[in-house]
Amino acid sequence: IYTPKNTFLKKFLLMWRILSHKQKNSKILQSLFLGYTFRALLILANMRIFLSIFFNGLILYAMSYFLPEIVATGGIKLYFVAGVVLGLLNTFVKPILKILGFPFVIITFGLFTLVINGVILGLLQKIIETLNIVGVTYSFGGWVNFAIAVVIFSIFNTLYGTFFKH
Repeated sequence: IYTPKNTFLKKFLLMWRILSHKQKNSKILQSLFLGYTFRALLILANMRIFLSIFFNGLILYAMSYFLPEIVATGGIKLYFVAGVVLGLLNTFVKPILKILGFPFVIITFGLFTLVINGVILGLLQKIIETLNIVGVTYSFGGWVNFAIAVVIFSIFNTLYGTFFKH
């Protein structure tokens, strides 16, 4: 039998064993188990937010690595701030753009998502410029680099959504 060192996990597994072995469970044990389940879900949600920030920053680092024309200064501070901003844009703005652009996505067989990702990257660049954080810049070196960055962003964003969001 697996016995973890973490007291929270010990209590959680104890509740699980009690609830799974008894036919008639008391209301107190059920409420305790639900409380621990809710706490476990909160911990997982916080981990998911952190992973989202990390992978968004990693996507931006990959774009600046593959395209040396992208000016990215600020080091880890840039990628953290940009990861948070990109996560917020992907959470709140991107679904609205997908709904508004749905007919174009259907007509172009999904290629319009590149335009949506381009809008998200353009908004990211403008937001980072307007935040005026000392020593942090992120800019593209022209429209050709921006188009290539959008393709790289779309590929990595699709991979992230496919493997880590579900």
